[in-house]
Amino acid sequence: MFSVDLKDLTVLLVEDDVHFRELLKTILTTLDIENIVEAENGYEAIEMLDKHQIDIAFMDWKMSGLNGIECVQKIRSEPSLSDKFIPIIMITGHQSDELIAEARDVGVNEVLIKPISARSLLSCFVRVMERQNVFVDTDNYFGPDRRRINLPLLEDDRRTAQLHLLFPPVMKRKRISL
Repeated sequence: MFSVDLKDLTVLLVEDDVHFRELLKTILTTLDIENIVEAENGYEAIEMLDKHQIDIAFMDWKMSGLNGIECVQKIRSEPSLSDKFIPIIMITGHQSDELIAEARDVGVNEVLIKPISARSLLSCFVRVMERQNVFVDTDNYFGPDRRRINLPLLEDDRRTAQLHLLFPPVMKRKRISL
C-alpha cells in the first residue's frame, strides 16, 4: 500500500461556499492535515498553484467565475502552470453519469458526490493517493488514464499510436499507516 505522511501534505480547497469549505477543512484537520490552502474560485486556485507546492486539490464543480471544470482544463493544459500532474478530486452535488464522464474527460482523478461524510472524503482521498496514475497526453486530452483497470498496452495496439504515457514526478509523499 502506497501511503503518505498527511502532516507533510499541502491540500488546496477550492470552494465558493465558505461553510462547506469550513466543513472540508474540519474533516481534513481531523485527519492530521495541517497545510490547507483555500481558494473561492478557479482563478484563485490557479494563483494558489503558482504560490504553493500543492499535493492534492479538492475542487467544487459549480463556482462563479472560473468553475471547477474550466479550472481543471486550465491546470491540465496550461504549459506555464507548475504542476499539471496534481491529483484533483472534483466535488459536486449533481450525480449523473454524464457529469462524471465530463469531469473525467477534462482530467479529474475522482469525483466526490455531495453530501459528503468524513468517511467518503477519506475513502476518495486514499484511492487517489494510492493509485499510481499514468498520465495520458494526446492531441485533445492530458490527464490521468481514465481506465479503471490496468491493462497492459500491446506494441501493436492502435490506441498507443497517438498517445504518450507519462508518469507523474514523485512528489514529497511519505509512508504512513491508515
